[in-house]
Amino acid sequence: MEDEWPDPNLPTETLVLDADLQKKHQAMLDRLSNRHQARLDNSLARRSDSTNSSESTSSFLSRISDSKQSIDSQLADSRLIAQSDPSRLKSHFANISSSISDLEKLVAENSYFLPSYEVRSSLKSIFDLKQNLEILNS
Repeated sequence: MEDEWPDPNLPTETLVLDADLQKKHQAMLDRLSNRHQARLDNSLARRSDSTNSSESTSSFLSRISDSKQSIDSQLADSRLIAQSDPSRLKSHFANISSSISDLEKLVAENSYFLPSYEVRSSLKSIFDLKQNLEILNS
């Protein structure tokens, strides 16, 4: 109860400083509380993201597999195009190169969320596709 009422013996300037310190202290406590709540919210968001990581990994692997099969079929088609219409071959190779670049971009964008083995495996597949394109292009 004594703390509620200022001591009449203290100078007014000390009382004003005390009030200012209390305001600053309360503002600091509010900032700390807000920061703590934001960290808790971020932590919960990360946990929910990590529970979906196996789903996102499988969907990523599915997209990679589909893209790789598409590029493989385009590479196989290049042999037929070379025989039937060699003038279209250059643009066909440019399309394949663009598809490989898109696949590479997909791996780069998702590499943070993927297990390292999946990243290495995907990059190896991309390297193989590039080699096959280079062999056909020469």
